[in-house]
Amino acid sequence: MLAALIVVAHVERRRSPRDVPRVLWYVDPEAEALRAHGGALATLDYPVARLASNGSIDAGDPFPQPPARPYARFLWALRHCDIVVLSPDSSLLRETPLAYHELQLLRKARRKVVVLPHGPEVRLPSRARDLLFKHALSVEQPAYARAEGTRLRDLEYVLGNADVVVAGADWVDSMPWWDRLSALPYAVDLDEWRPAASERLAGSPVVLHVRDGEPRGTDFLVRACDGVPVELRVVDAPNEDERRRLIAEADVVAEQFVSGWYGTLAVEAMSMQKPVLSYLRDDLRELYVLFSFAEKCPVVSAAPEEVEEQLRALASDPARRAELGRRGREYVREHHSVEAAAATLDDMFKTLWEAPA
Repeated sequence: MLAALIVVAHVERRRSPRDVPRVLWYVDPEAEALRAHGGALATLDYPVARLASNGSIDAGDPFPQPPARPYARFLWALRHCDIVVLSPDSSLLRETPLAYHELQLLRKARRKVVVLPHGPEVRLPSRARDLLFKHALSVEQPAYARAEGTRLRDLEYVLGNADVVVAGADWVDSMPWWDRLSALPYAVDLDEWRPAASERLAGSPVVLHVRDGEPRGTDFLVRACDGVPVELRVVDAPNEDERRRLIAEADVVAEQFVSGWYGTLAVEAMSMQKPVLSYLRDDLRELYVLFSFAEKCPVVSAAPEEVEEQLRALASDPARRAELGRRGREYVREHHSVEAAAATLDDMFKTLWEAPA
């Protein structure tokens, strides 16, 4: 089978390049960080085939019907797709003996490969620079922490064979290098995450904290709230509609206090004009301010020992909360919106694909 695929890759290599590349978006459609990217792709002038939640490929014109079996599907991708976007834990041949030959075959056929991580599949506790997060992973998710061998192998494989590697958040700790340091991995639809029509006018400020299976430093927040006049609401893994309602009812969204960077919940909250309290590591903030997108980031940073102080300041200052909310929505519009994601993807695809004159 490998020999046959090599022959096909050589044949495809000789084909004249298309004027407009065809994109295969082969990332998990259920990955929380990447849910809004479908809207970004829909605004671009590229034919796109996408991995569906049931494991099939959703492809329209000009793609022919993709087959279901892995090798036949890979042959289809070789012939009909020019740019393949995937995560380190997703690939066309992942469940076959040729899983670690796929990217070499794509590149042999002159197909371009973009690696777009979404979080859990690239976190390696052994490489974590922040001991708080490493400890939290070891204590709260020991099975995940001990099973990093497969994630490490997948990550090293895609890093060694991709054309473009996108990095963001605290994932840079686990990634020895990258091509683009970007806000692209997190995107939201501003129309779906709008500010609430009305605000609560009475009662103690409500602080929302969501636990979704990852270490969040919840204990630091709970202890801090003992000395601050707020109403703390701790919720476990709400669905999207519930999350939207909970954010609308909150005065402050307290995201996490161990991982060192903000995530999906913070982006959603900022889009809804809610102030966000989260731990931003100094080295990560410096990295993203100097080389990427975080210069005007309005997230209020609080290391574990600073949570009570920062929370008290936010709880006692409604005007500051309102200002941070306004700044947050503008920040999301500039860096995390569907339009911003579309512009980044468009620039990346154009850079990768040199159309013939």
